[in-house]
Amino acid sequence: MTLQRDPAWDRADDLLNALSLHEMDRARILLECGVNPLRLGRMTTAQAERLGTRLEVDPEYLLGQASRPVLHPRLYHNAPQELWRAVSQAVEADRLNGVLLLKCHRIDLDRLRPGMSNEDPRSMLAVVLTLRSPAGSYQVEGWQLWQPEPWTYLKSRKHVLSVLLLLRALDGLRHTGCDPRGIEIPVEEMKDLNDGTRHVSAVLGHARWLPKWDVESFLDAPGRRRDILASLHDYGGWQDWVVEARKPGEGPR
Repeated sequence: MTLQRDPAWDRADDLLNALSLHEMDRARILLECGVNPLRLGRMTTAQAERLGTRLEVDPEYLLGQASRPVLHPRLYHNAPQELWRAVSQAVEADRLNGVLLLKCHRIDLDRLRPGMSNEDPRSMLAVVLTLRSPAGSYQVEGWQLWQPEPWTYLKSRKHVLSVLLLLRALDGLRHTGCDPRGIEIPVEEMKDLNDGTRHVSAVLGHARWLPKWDVESFLDAPGRRRDILASLHDYGGWQDWVVEARKPGEGPR
């Protein structure tokens, strides 16, 4: 009798495949999560919880008990310090591989229609941290999505700018990975990311990127100064989070 493969492993495969891992790295991740890659029986709750933490996915989705891959992205609504902390900790641990800023394809955030709803995905800007994680003696890369914020809402705009200013300061101190890369994605994908119905790996992991936009030009655009000053007034505390530059050849602290 042939045993039927547990569908949970198909859902896990979709996420692992998006990372473009070497087979040995993939095996290491599974082993660290308590899974024998050569004997995939029914996925246990403990395995789903460990894999869910590693892959930024709801364990219940892996187990087939939820239709959405994530309950919600990581939130920094009303508390941009949460994202400052994540960035600073990743820099300190030498885990930050890059920062992606996602906006909708062909949308100029400075020319949005007046009165556009804060729920309209066309107005949103999402932050994704690309993080290195250990897998045995190797390092593998994964993505951490933070809640898309509407550019039409002043408070959200100040949140986003506070994070970009923190990243610019860290990049000025020669911390690698702190120079954000702008990416444009289809409107429907931004909506799905915000709703939690699509995992970030389905957007970034399958080489579906559209032409990038320049983050430096975005920060330095005419008319941005007023918003930046407003952000500094409310959230200038990011300046206390800046990590001093390491000396050449110095390892992570």
